[in-house]
Amino acid sequence: MGSPLLFLSVFGIFMSVIRVERAKLPLAVFVLGYYLLLTRFSQSHDRYVLPLVPFLLFFAADAILRIGDRMRLRPWMIIVAAVVALSPSAFKIFLSDRILMSEDVRTVAGKWIETHISPGARIALGEPFFLPRLWPTLEQLKEKKALTLGQNAADMKSRRIDYMIAEAKRRS
Repeated sequence: MGSPLLFLSVFGIFMSVIRVERAKLPLAVFVLGYYLLLTRFSQSHDRYVLPLVPFLLFFAADAILRIGDRMRLRPWMIIVAAVVALSPSAFKIFLSDRILMSEDVRTVAGKWIETHISPGARIALGEPFFLPRLWPTLEQLKEKKALTLGQNAADMKSRRIDYMIAEAKRRS
């Protein structure tokens, strides 16, 4: 959420509890109880706090409106204050979305290898999890198919290799 929104949320919850506002008190009790439950009896993963975000945003908006009323700010000034409070979070969201929308490094590496290294050349490979996604050649697939014929679990492997052979023929 960012520090400004979190500070405003805590302030909004604090004001709702102090003033005992009947409409907002159940929400404040829910947020505080849920957070207490998470910190005392649950796992320490950030994702479990996500259900609280809409409620915290509600209290942050309430705090901005309270401050605006208390200081007798004009509506456009309250809007500017809200935008300033939201800007750090919005910037982080923009950056993370940009990263998530970019192409996977393994895919980029695979395309580079397919365009710059001749087919059939051998490449030394390490841990398969971090490798680029390379399509084996038709000859390699036929070799794998021949190796699976004598194995117990050959049926499933054979079907997968048949699919990959059909895909290799379609691409060429």
